Amino acid sequence: MLVAVVMYTQHHPTHLWDTHQMMQGCILVTCFLVNLGIRLYLTPVLIKLITVKIAIEREAGLGQEVGSNKPGLLSHCPHYMRLYCAFRKTHMIIAIGNMVSMAATSLHLYYLATKLCSVQL
Repeated sequence: MLVAVVMYTQHHPTHLWDTHQMMQGCILVTCFLVNLGIRLYLTPVLIKLITVKIAIEREAGLGQEVGSNKPGLLSHCPHYMRLYCAFRKTHMIIAIGNMVSMAATSLHLYYLATKLCSVQL
């Protein structure tokens, strides 16, 4: 996304932006910032939570079920439940951020497609 932002600003100098180009630039920058925030701040936290969660589940003999998110015997362990809730919350925030990023990328692709369709040969 950083490449897309740089290329967009090179081909459309910011001092010449109209409302449409300002909106497109804001969409690209927002997408870049969302991706940056996810990669720098949320992903390391999620990896630590997954590591600890898997270790606890392995000790209890759980976590090998495919498609199940029931904590089983660990539902009575307050430490595991706090960890489990933090994992689910962080994972959900990352998923929402990725959906925002995909929507912004789709809007950018739509913008590019409309520009290509308006070019007369």
